[in-house]
Amino acid sequence: MLDIADARGRSRARVAVAVSDGGRKELSPREMLADLVFRRSSLDGDGSRPLGMLLGIESGVESIGPYLLATVMSAVRRRSFAGAWRTVRALSPKARFPRVEEYEANSLGRGSGGIFFEPRAWDPRDGSDPGDREVINEYRAELIRALRSEYGPRYTGGFVANPFAIEHYGDLLCTASSERSDYLRRMRTCDIGIASIGLHRSTPFKIPEYLAAGRAVLTEPLHFEMGPEPGLAIAEFASVHDCVEQIDSLLSRPVELAMRQDAARAYWRDHVRPDQVMARMLRSVREAV
Repeated sequence: MLDIADARGRSRARVAVAVSDGGRKELSPREMLADLVFRRSSLDGDGSRPLGMLLGIESGVESIGPYLLATVMSAVRRRSFAGAWRTVRALSPKARFPRVEEYEANSLGRGSGGIFFEPRAWDPRDGSDPGDREVINEYRAELIRALRSEYGPRYTGGFVANPFAIEHYGDLLCTASSERSDYLRRMRTCDIGIASIGLHRSTPFKIPEYLAAGRAVLTEPLHFEMGPEPGLAIAEFASVHDCVEQIDSLLSRPVELAMRQDAARAYWRDHVRPDQVMARMLRSVREAV
């Protein structure tokens, strides 16, 4: 919780930011005390505002929240919002994931006809949601099988080789290096990026990766608010069969595929890039104070 005060120390607004709240449908008691609540998993009518999609968080998610809060606090106290926006370039090292520019690097795959889907299999023995994890795993496995069957060498991906996936999905593993730089290189060789819903129906972290790289994005229907409407940048599929049909349609229409890729890059640049996520939040805070 961030308590924003004026020059005389009088409280003006309380701001809460939640970046890993996919399992909660309602505000927490602490968030209910805030004047402004920003949630990555924001629902219409829950009293929060959509924080937007966040890029490349894999572990140590909690480290993002305090950094965002510290940035907002510094900006509001100094009334230096433009300066705060520039500091988001330091976000990546603090969260230990590749710099934004690594995702934005010139694409290698335009026109390759490649399809990318490299998800994680969740161990149902971890956490308090074994049923959710099993459903997610099986749907992702079904997608992988269909993509391999339909597209052969044009499909890049498979389950990340963690201990659970090795034990239960040994025939569906991605055998390539799991190093992040290698993952990004594989993703950028493909035209189309596939995403599936995460735990608690959370928005996939892969979507902003695909947008930054200018991939055409196909995803399961998104449950939470993202902020500005994506238009052509993101398309949803209703089933594995529907996903394959949409891929076939894009591959047979190269002009449409290129338009979708351009729309993805534009949506990333204008709405999803970390400085734009920060800018929306700061504007809302500035209006409140």
